[in-house]
Amino acid sequence: MKVTPAGGTFQRGRRGWRGRAAGAGRRVVAARERTTAPGIKEAPCPAASCSCATQQHRRRLVQARAAEKERCEKLLEDAHLKLSSVISDLHGVTGRDIMDHLIASERSPRALAQLARARARRKIPQLEQALEGAEFFTPELAALLQAMLERIDSINAEIGKLSLVIERLLAPHEFSSSKWSRCPAGAGAPPRTPSRRPAPT
Repeated sequence: MKVTPAGGTFQRGRRGWRGRAAGAGRRVVAARERTTAPGIKEAPCPAASCSCATQQHRRRLVQARAAEKERCEKLLEDAHLKLSSVISDLHGVTGRDIMDHLIASERSPRALAQLARARARRKIPQLEQALEGAEFFTPELAALLQAMLERIDSINAEIGKLSLVIERLLAPHEFSSSKWSRCPAGAGAPPRTPSRRPAPT
């Protein structure tokens, strides 16, 4: 049931009557107009729009890097090198060192497994088994793997540059954001005080 009296629009629902007084929307618009000078429209912040575009480009680069890493893993699996089943991060220190030595024509599973670092040294026997097909890793596959790793390094460099640009663009807003985070109700509202409950008797 909907009623439209002179004072506004009211509608009856399950929880009773609800509505809006006449002129409420106009008062909100008028309040917004008073925040700016007459005849001047609010212009978008160039730093904010530039930051958004930079973050979008960085996100695309991160996705491209992930896709290139998946192609590297697929290349090694097709060559019967199951490194990803032993090493949690194929592009970590141990995995990258093994791939660099594969590109440099090292084909001994034992010598490649000894390149393990830190916690991966506990898995040297498993690494030797995973690298048993290294002798069949052809120079053509090594050249393709090198091209993929160079592409990943290039993307990492671009992501690092964009991260510095984003930090520089967002630096002027760090103080205001921290001020708002300290006060949940907003910067203009006083901080909330914890309620005191009576001690149980």
